[in-house]
Amino acid sequence: MKAISLWQPHASLIPLGLKRYETRSWGTNYRGLLLICSAKRNKDDQFYHWIRILKVFEDDLGILKSEPNDGFPMWDDLPFGCAVALVHLTDCIKMTQQFIAEQTEAEKLVGDWEVCLEAGEHQGNQTGSHSR
Repeated sequence: MKAISLWQPHASLIPLGLKRYETRSWGTNYRGLLLICSAKRNKDDQFYHWIRILKVFEDDLGILKSEPNDGFPMWDDLPFGCAVALVHLTDCIKMTQQFIAEQTEAEKLVGDWEVCLEAGEHQGNQTGSHSR
């Protein structure tokens, strides 16, 4: 089994079902079980990103309210420096404008969505790993 570390809040959004794709500048041929780990990093920029994410989920998706005890974790409840989920990596998808356009605003907010350039161009490949 392989593992990958993500900063919060991205790590916890995967087991909550609110982040379907993890975008990276590299691809992988690996398919199978993947342990999602939360990095120890806990900085103000992550907290402010969490606030922006909550706003999008509230406004665009209408799926939660950021009130205590509503079943959705608050920032201080997110785990840091530990495993948070076991998923099955099913695909590694090269980014295209069409694929990006199909994503929700919430999904775009929790990834680094850039179109892959052809070999020889200066930007690295951007891939999205899909897990279920």
